[in-house]
Amino acid sequence: MVAITINRALSRKRSRSVACTVWEVVRRKEGVDMAYIRKTKDEYQLLCDYGYGDGWEYLLAEKTMKEARERKREYMENIPEYSYKIVKKRIPIEGR
Repeated sequence: MVAITINRALSRKRSRSVACTVWEVVRRKEGVDMAYIRKTKDEYQLLCDYGYGDGWEYLLAEKTMKEARERKREYMENIPEYSYKIVKKRIPIEGR
């Protein structure tokens, strides 16, 4: 019965909101809590190009973009002749 309800809602090509409400009904009927658990964490890496043809080299990593921008600003004040950039990486959380 549940699969039929979902298939009907999806086959009618209705808006996404209708399909979402169908899934909510399914969760309520089955009594399943479908909370999402992150398997990765975000890490913001500061990279530097020293200009010798080696490309971008890893300098450090921070947990938030704000902290990474602060470190970038510090590096640009102290060593302005090189190029810097911040890259967001997703790192797997161990144990999950």
